[in-house]
This record gives sequence, structure tokens and C-alpha cells, in this order.
Amino acid sequence: MAISRSSAPTGKNDRELTVHGSALFPIGAYREDVHKTPIPWHWHPELEAAWVERGQIRLSVGKYSLTVNEGEGYFVNADALHSTKAPEQCELRTLVFHPRLVAGNMESVFYQRYMRPVLNEEALKLVHLTPGNPLFSGMLEHIREAWSLMEREPEGYEFEVRASLSRLIFSLSKLYSARTLSPSRKELRDEHRMKLMLEYIAEHITEEITVEELAAAASIGESECLRCFKATVGTPPIRYLKLLRIEKAAERLAASEEKIEDIAALSGFQDMSYFAKTFREVKGMTPSEYRKNIRG
Repeated sequence: MAISRSSAPTGKNDRELTVHGSALFPIGAYREDVHKTPIPWHWHPELEAAWVERGQIRLSVGKYSLTVNEGEGYFVNADALHSTKAPEQCELRTLVFHPRLVAGNMESVFYQRYMRPVLNEEALKLVHLTPGNPLFSGMLEHIREAWSLMEREPEGYEFEVRASLSRLIFSLSKLYSARTLSPSRKELRDEHRMKLMLEYIAEHITEEITVEELAAAASIGESECLRCFKATVGTPPIRYLKLLRIEKAAERLAASEEKIEDIAALSGFQDMSYFAKTFREVKGMTPSEYRKNIRG
């Protein structure tokens, strides 16, 4: 069964490090309770398509945020800055796949006529897929078909997965003239600055980081740094940094046997008592309690 968790570890520029599938079959299928493991801000060169099997999630893509309810889904385009969280227990089922799985090489008719318009259309950075819309309902069915095939892996499933996702891209290509979410030049600039600052955070996650340093990373002033974070992420940079460090610590607590004090240091907390206090504030329990609860 080719299904796993989508913890989305990121590299120095917050581009996701997870290898989705393989070079031969570049797709990953994931089942995740986002309430337990929120997915922090990141981006990747693959396309992402998902639906909420149970519960509800809050999806943010750049400055846009929306609630995706049970039975609904979404499409996030390649290289779009995004994050996901959930107010309570949920089940999110996700496909992350490289454009070449569907389009082949860039000279093919599949890429030139269908994939390229989807990749290049800013209005398709985020698409909220709701069952009440016949076109969206069809897209949701294509995503579910591909995900089910990835889970069951029947003989020749690779052909069927590619066929389902090809139908999804074809449907999306029909939307690209709608331009319902075309961002302004200012929004594009803000997203570029955010990526530079997130890159700096990822490179210096274990160090002390100031607003002045973050602003310098994007060649902007401190007030512009604060505005950019508030507009895009919805929280001041230092609070975002603290929350990000706690989430990284929570991932290590759930996935490893490392000592809690080592996890604290690796997550950017040099003071163990401050780490414990902050962890309790964010998660509502101590690090040791969290480790015990998350493992059942």
C-alpha cells in the first residue's frame, strides 16, 4: 500500500524535502490527521490535490485562507506557498504529483496545450473543490479514483492513476480563463519576500533570530517585514517562529526516541524550562505528555 503520512519536512528555503514517489513514478499519496500534525508554510514543485474525508481543515495559500469541509477538496498549484491546520481531529487524503507524470516532456502536446496553461495561470494557484459544482464534483472524483488506486495498487494501476490525473488537469485547464484569484503585483511581491524570509528562518532555525535579520534577508525595513508577515501568514514573525519551532519539536517527539532536551535544542530552544512552558502553551500539555498521547 503506497499511502503514508505527509509531514512535509522542508529544506533551507522551506521547499519541501519529501520525495513524492520516485523518478519513475513521481507521485505520493498521503493520509493525515492535520489536527495532530499541522503542516507549516512550505512549497514544492509538484501539484497537490486533496479532499477532506472527515472533519474540517483550514488551508492557507499565500494571503488566501479558506475552510475545507468534509467531502470538499482543493487543488494547490506548483510552487505555491501554503500551510494546513485543523481545529479538531480530521482525515485529509492528499496526492502530490509532478507535472511530468501527466504531461511527459515539455515538448509534448499534453504539456503545451493543457499542463502549461494550468501551471502558468495565477488564478489556479488555489481552487476550492465543492461537490455542489458539477465540474468540481468531477475533479473530486478523479482525485479519489487516483488515491484509491495508489492505496490498492492493482496490476497496471500506474496507467489508471495517470489517466485519472490527466482528466483532473484537463478539467482544470478549462478554468484558467476565469482568473478568480489573480493576485496583484503587490501580492506577488509579498509572497516573494515571504519566501526569502522563510528561507532565512529555515537556515537559522536553531539560532536567535530578530525582526531586523528577517527584514534584511528580504532587503526590506522592519515595519515592512511585520506588515508582510501579518498580511501573508496572519501572525507576527517572532510568534510564527515560536509556533514553527514547537511544531518541529512535536514532529520529533512523535517520530523519534531522542531525549526531550535534545529535541528542544534541535528545534531552537536552548532553555529547557522555556521550551516546556512554550510547548504547554501551544499544545496544552508537556512534551512528555504529548509524546505519550501521540503514540497512543
